[in-house]
Amino acid sequence: MCIICDGATRQEALEDLHAKVERYGWAIQYVEGEGPDTPWAYTIGLTERYGHPELALVGFDPSPTSVVLNYLVERIAQGEKYAVGSTAALPHGLVARCGPVHPNQLKGGVFDGWLEYYGAYARPKLGWQAVEVVLPEWVSSMSRHPTGPRLDRGAVTVGPWSGRRAAGSRKTGPGRRAPGRSPRALRT
Repeated sequence: MCIICDGATRQEALEDLHAKVERYGWAIQYVEGEGPDTPWAYTIGLTERYGHPELALVGFDPSPTSVVLNYLVERIAQGEKYAVGSTAALPHGLVARCGPVHPNQLKGGVFDGWLEYYGAYARPKLGWQAVEVVLPEWVSSMSRHPTGPRLDRGAVTVGPWSGRRAAGSRKTGPGRRAPGRSPRALRT
């Protein structure tokens, strides 16, 4: 359960997220899928701490999501760089590929926690950039949610905004979340 679901205000949640970024250098913002909606997660703090685009992962439950993103950030801390078109070696011989995140995804409510954090505490060094981590197809087939590249399209592809272009979407904006979405900041 997220801290907002437990009664915290948006401001308290933002302060909690900031404390994690201050302590660890970054955090994971996990957005739970409800019903048919697909969960997704993204990092907050990589642009500020490492000058690296944020990472996003779609379709997995919190535990495997945090394992993958934690591992990749450890590699980034050691100097590894992940860009669109590159691959990312994971434990057990798995290799993920890094795909683009369409700018409309940033406008469509998918990264609201990221936008809110950077709007309140810092400006990202690279501007608003993110890379989608796409796991091998056979790993994705084990997820109970649709996976694969989802953030590379102009139409918003996750959450209650799915299928709508950002310009025509109901905007939730920083500090507000769409009904039915539960943001959950995971410990990095």
